[in-house]
Amino acid sequence: MKERIEVGRVKELWRYPVKSMEGARVTESFIGKAGMSGDRHWALKDESLGELSTVRKLPKLLKFKARYPEASNSDRVPPVTIELPDGRTVNSTDDNVNAVLSEAIGKPVSRRAPRR
Repeated sequence: MKERIEVGRVKELWRYPVKSMEGARVTESFIGKAGMSGDRHWALKDESLGELSTVRKLPKLLKFKARYPEASNSDRVPPVTIELPDGRTVNSTDDNVNAVLSEAIGKPVSRRAPRR
């Protein structure tokens, strides 16, 4: 029988639904081959550059908060709700989500569907 060696303990789990936006602490999560369920599955595309946005290129993203309004402890990633810096919220399923995010960020962006 092999000896067990403790290498550390998990103090907190954080999930970031949208790449480069503020995330939330979770008490449990499904972890599979693709990683933690719902973590960085959504992203914004900077339409002027034609590439996915990062906090390095759009520092304003740090002022946005992304949350899942329903549990996402499975392989299925639910829609995400984003709180804008001014307190308004928009859901990834809203028809005007790209326009609202673009106005708040100050340049054209579009939400990218969950990665699979």
